[in-house]
Amino acid sequence: MTAARPKFTILVAGVNSYLGTSLALSLLNKGHVVTGIGKKHLLPDLIKRKNFTFIDLDLSQPLPVYLERFDLFFYQLTKSPNLAKSSDLFAS
Repeated sequence: MTAARPKFTILVAGVNSYLGTSLALSLLNKGHVVTGIGKKHLLPDLIKRKNFTFIDLDLSQPLPVYLERFDLFFYQLTKSPNLAKSSDLFAS
């Protein structure tokens, strides 16, 4: 008899991207509980999943205190026109 793998509670930031959506669907298919954060509409296949919660959240703001604790956190970094170039961050 094989032992059941533990389910994790996972936060996926940038879940509205192709990579974020694919990751969330894969995690859900493995039985994990997934919370996705982002600012855009999601695929209906993701929204209607039983163990999925979407939070419309601006990641430039602090995370709300009401969020539960997560076992894992995935963040898909995308290029944003609002972000400074890395060379600008160290300019004096």
